[in-house]
Amino acid sequence: EHEDQLPRRRGMGMERRLHAFLTEQRRVYVGGALSENRRLMLLRLPGLRQRFEAWDVPRLRRVAGLVEALKQWVATHGGRLPRHYGGVTERAPLERRLAKFIANQQIERRAGRLTEERRAQLEAVPGMRERLLEL
Repeated sequence: EHEDQLPRRRGMGMERRLHAFLTEQRRVYVGGALSENRRLMLLRLPGLRQRFEAWDVPRLRRVAGLVEALKQWVATHGGRLPRHYGGVTERAPLERRLAKFIANQQIERRAGRLTEERRAQLEAVPGMRERLLEL
């Protein structure tokens, strides 16, 4: 029914429970405590191999990749930053992901947790200096 689509957090009933289960498996795996037997069983599920590969990428490399993707997005969309909403109910997955990344960076800045290095990386993206200062 879901054709290789993993359960979503905003799903209903069983889908939400499956998402919670996979979130816990990720936490255990990243923490180094997932048994090899459990890992092999999970790898049999469609889409999980790619998910495990993503979990193996260190957080700093993921952020650097998102900043680079954001630069490319802006360059190919006439200088426009990705939008999360803006009256349009459906966005491409990459635009949604990048818009969420921007929103998370704004939260980090407001909380005083945005490092100078991260701020400099983000401000190298056209339009991000202003976006970071938005409330």
